[in-house]
Amino acid sequence: MVDQIYIHGLLRKLQQAGHSTVLRCGGQDVSGDVLRGSIFRYAKVLRAMDVGRGRLLAMFAPNRLDALALRYAAHVLGAATVYLSMPSNEVQRRALLKQMAPDLLVVFPETAECLEANTDIPFATIGIDKAGSRGRLDMLAAALPTNPVPVMANPYDLGVIASSGGSTGVPKGSC
Repeated sequence: MVDQIYIHGLLRKLQQAGHSTVLRCGGQDVSGDVLRGSIFRYAKVLRAMDVGRGRLLAMFAPNRLDALALRYAAHVLGAATVYLSMPSNEVQRRALLKQMAPDLLVVFPETAECLEANTDIPFATIGIDKAGSRGRLDMLAAALPTNPVPVMANPYDLGVIASSGGSTGVPKGSC
């Protein structure tokens, strides 16, 4: 069963990597230990926000370590994730969010303008404070230990929804 779920293999590889660099992000080397610790910290924060199996975590996310760790943290908990495309106008963004209907939406400083002021979707932030947010996930995670969280995912859970670019209108998602 362990090898049937990619997240088990990923966490094992990160543990084996230890202090070795596993990726480079924002001009900095990131070790297996650092990424693995970030995944577990974010998993604890998401679990406290009721993100888990059968839930969808959506992100208007730039290419950065926190977004990757957050995605894997959701997968540890058995939740699906979607990196949302960023339609250029408010009408399309609102339609995309309505279509996806995430249980939690995360925005970053680079993508905060994608969050509509009148959204009914629960949201959280990384790197910025925003009125109405359920919290700054990065700040909440930083206060937590990096000890492992049990993997709750199973092979039949939805893992990822890919968001199209919306070249023919409102972006669409595919499993």
